[in-house]
Amino acid sequence: MLILSNILILSGSLGIIYEDWKSFEIHLRWYLLLLMGILGFTYWYFEPIGFKFFWPVLFMNLILIGGTLGFVSIWMSIKNKRLVNIFNAHFGLCDFLSLILFSIWFPPIYFIGILVCSSLIGVLVEQFRQTKKIPLASYLGICSLIVHIFLISPIN
Repeated sequence: MLILSNILILSGSLGIIYEDWKSFEIHLRWYLLLLMGILGFTYWYFEPIGFKFFWPVLFMNLILIGGTLGFVSIWMSIKNKRLVNIFNAHFGLCDFLSLILFSIWFPPIYFIGILVCSSLIGVLVEQFRQTKKIPLASYLGICSLIVHIFLISPIN
């Protein structure tokens, strides 16, 4: 089950990275593959120790997502001197779905590191590209795969 979960995670993440980088539009099948892989991995990971540890981790990550989106919304509203809905122009639905899926997958300390690293890498790389959009889901996928391969998989 672990091998199948890792294959689904890898294929879903690579699909998200490719489509977000290429066209900023991600097909739902990649999220479904990633979700199946994450749920399989999460079941395998939490089954021996009990799922009572899963819910606090998930809620902590969701609180982090809400706080981050709230901060970005307030920052953009102050910057533009009017109330700004960040989902209209600054933050895409695919980015939000990626954040939710990765919040299921990782403990809060890894999730914070992934969020910070992917945001910094996105801002730095996009200084050299000609587009004004940052494919955050791509950078989240890249950083998540790196953390999964080098930090979580050796433990297992």
